[in-house]
Amino acid sequence: MSSVEKEDNFLDFSEIKTIRNALESCSVPSEIRDLLLEKYPANKEFFYESEWAFDDLHVAAKHALRKALVEYSEQTSSGKETDNLENLLAEIECKEHVIRSTYVVLSDIGENTGTDFKPMFDASKISEPFEFDFEYCAVCDVRQYKGELTPDAVDVKFLEDIAELGSYRVISEIKESMEHSEFEQTVKEIKEALGIKQV
Repeated sequence: MSSVEKEDNFLDFSEIKTIRNALESCSVPSEIRDLLLEKYPANKEFFYESEWAFDDLHVAAKHALRKALVEYSEQTSSGKETDNLENLLAEIECKEHVIRSTYVVLSDIGENTGTDFKPMFDASKISEPFEFDFEYCAVCDVRQYKGELTPDAVDVKFLEDIAELGSYRVISEIKESMEHSEFEQTVKEIKEALGIKQV
């Protein structure tokens, strides 16, 4: 193996420091963050095989690390840190999607004609429940519906909340009830993002 090839697989001290900086400023669950900080200790000089440094991580930890690096890349503009982040994100790229599916049921409870403290719901506004299977990769940003890639899904907060939760643990079903106006808006956004025909 040439020295260039060796260097390509070399994760150096500054990259480990970048990983720690990202983890210390991110919003991933604390138990996963602590596990990762332990895996990449401050006094660890290097891993010889950079792929080995990531590939033995379980799915939730790999997702958390990727999320931390992405979040940190949006906060920093330092030249060296930016280079490190680019290299690290390329290494932790999802090589084999871990597709999870969550069955979603949204229910319309009608229009509130009262107040938040004393709600009175107009049942005449209730629409049929909206049900679908949402598929996503637990590690990267791949979002699918019926096996088809749906890049617009990442712009829908409701779907991203599901993917966020389901990246750390398997969420097989989500049931949510909402007021008529919110229900209509949420269903419209989801249908547009997933390419579900409007009826």
